[in-house]
Amino acid sequence: MPDDTTCISHLRMTRRCLTKLCEMLHTLGGLRTTRHTDIDEQVAIFLHIIAHNVKNQVMIGRFQCSGETISKIVTRVCNAVKRLHPHLLKRPEPVTENSTDQRWKWFKNCLGALDGTHITCLVPLKDKPKYRTRKNDIATNVLGVCSQDMQFIYVLPGWEGSAADGRVLRDALLRPHGLKVPRPDVGYTNGEGFLAPYGCQRYNLNDWRAGHQPTTPKELFNMRHSSARNVIERCFCILKARWGILRDNSYYPIDLKNKIIMACCLLHNYIRKEMTIDPIENRFEVDEGTGDVGGGDDDHITYVGVSTEWTTFRNNLAQTMCDGKRQKLSQLNNNRRCQARGRIVCKLLQIYRSGKSRIKNISTNVDRQAILHKYAYKSDTTCISHLRMTRRCLTKLCEMLHTLGGLRTTRHTDIDEQVAIFLHIIAHNVKNQVMIGRFQCSGETISKIVTRVCNAVKRLHPHLLKRPEPVTENSTDQRWKWFKNCLGALDGTHITCLVPLKDKPKYRTRKNDIATNVLGVCSQDMQFIYVSPGWEGSAADGRVLRDALLRPHGLKVPRPDVGYTNGEGFLAPYGCQRYNLNDWRAGHQPTTPKELFNMRHSSARNVIERCFCILKARWGILRDNSYYPIDLKNKIIMACCLLHNYIRKEMTIDPIENRFEVDEGTGDVGGGDDDHITYVGV
Repeated sequence: MPDDTTCISHLRMTRRCLTKLCEMLHTLGGLRTTRHTDIDEQVAIFLHIIAHNVKNQVMIGRFQCSGETISKIVTRVCNAVKRLHPHLLKRPEPVTENSTDQRWKWFKNCLGALDGTHITCLVPLKDKPKYRTRKNDIATNVLGVCSQDMQFIYVLPGWEGSAADGRVLRDALLRPHGLKVPRPDVGYTNGEGFLAPYGCQRYNLNDWRAGHQPTTPKELFNMRHSSARNVIERCFCILKARWGILRDNSYYPIDLKNKIIMACCLLHNYIRKEMTIDPIENRFEVDEGTGDVGGGDDDHITYVGVSTEWTTFRNNLAQTMCDGKRQKLSQLNNNRRCQARGRIVCKLLQIYRSGKSRIKNISTNVDRQAILHKYAYKSDTTCISHLRMTRRCLTKLCEMLHTLGGLRTTRHTDIDEQVAIFLHIIAHNVKNQVMIGRFQCSGETISKIVTRVCNAVKRLHPHLLKRPEPVTENSTDQRWKWFKNCLGALDGTHITCLVPLKDKPKYRTRKNDIATNVLGVCSQDMQFIYVSPGWEGSAADGRVLRDALLRPHGLKVPRPDVGYTNGEGFLAPYGCQRYNLNDWRAGHQPTTPKELFNMRHSSARNVIERCFCILKARWGILRDNSYYPIDLKNKIIMACCLLHNYIRKEMTIDPIENRFEVDEGTGDVGGGDDDHITYVGV
């Protein structure tokens, strides 16, 4: 694998993790080199199959192996991974008395959360009625128990899809080597059974959105129970997102499919343990205190057996939660009153000392450090989810915006808070009304912050735009080695915008959207060299490009005397020939020199389409319509492109890029329009 990003895209782990896994499978799993394949090749084939659910016929062409060899490798590596069961399954760790996790601190000595999920499978015709679920799918019922950090403690695959979750759980408890529930003498007060939610009460996390609060102790217990139990739903959701073979049907028999399910869970634990940043987890942007991502069935396991003792324990815990919340709210209100009075006194003293006679706008701002910690500094995963970069990158960006971009602290907001608000808005396209509630700022303050930070980012233009680097003579990149001295690829894309009614005809595209036409040029590593936003959506790409060439500080195309042989203009594909990468799939090969040129041209130019696709996936404000005027929207587009370059440069692993699983030699992800700029002048 050329780099970690490619390795994660194809095999779901970095090169270091892959090397360590191969060593473990050799020393602990008993995997051996065969006459035709080494250990690392066997592991790569297995991981690629389970990650993308690739059929044997496709793998034959990709790895130049026979179908029989591929099948043997899958079975062999799967058995080797299962032998790592004692090393990869998470050891249960109870929630401690001094836990600070808001989801788990009420459930002392709890070992984890459990739930069941359905995974489609292939079974004989006579067994289909047993495996048919209520949704009419043919699937196996898998029981999973995971810890607070989303690592599996116990997995039981193999039950029929028609089996109830409670029945599967009872079977797990009765097996000789099944799920072990600690006895009271081990020291766990909650060790006798399972703590279930109250029935006939609101439970799902969606019930508590939009400011709805629990009104009874039972509802409060259910809300906190659901928030803690949500970890197993997220765990299953990430598991299926990581391994495509668990999402879609496959052609492996049920016995082998059950082994593959267990292997996927063990490898999930391995990746969670070895990789500091899990790119798959960053796809699911969830407020862990109240969010929900689904990933499991709507039902939950409510009982194993009825116990009066556990009912009493649950009632006492619910009442304790309710009393604690009332006490906390009372204390919080008292603190806020004291803080407000203190600020007013300080403000009055300040006004008195300065000699002012009138009191205006006495501010009683809420301390927002806890809010900033929640969205930015809690962990790298949280920071990437909300702000699209790690905490280290955020700190460095704030320093750059202060020293180079001229961003200053205001009376109400620090620099890091301003940057966090701006990044959160452009990442998720959040309206001002929502931001007022999240960051405790006025709408006017939010609007000023967006404009201020956007201008500061634009001032970093000379530092963040990529300097053009031509393709060298000895380039080994299969996409670019044919285009010596090429500086990059260019294309245009449409981004929706808000314009006055009289200007809508000019901004209306062929797809009837109101959008601005953005020209972009990017290098081989998907960093922008040049960006030109602001043209009307009805403008042709060629017209936008000619304007970029004629601007005083526009796109610079090197002349021949600079030393680039392709320096006079732009290399366009042949017309009236197959061009799109989809034309070359399923084994189709070019039959003429022009088609061969078009195929290689399309493969190289695909980098700008991927770049636009990743840009829009990273910044939600570019995907959907927003309520900013067109002038500010154009500045935001430029800021998004500059921040895209900053993230590509500073972060070794780009989590957004890993969403797009593409064979870079032949793949296509779209992200731009179907057209491409074919000429500037003949």
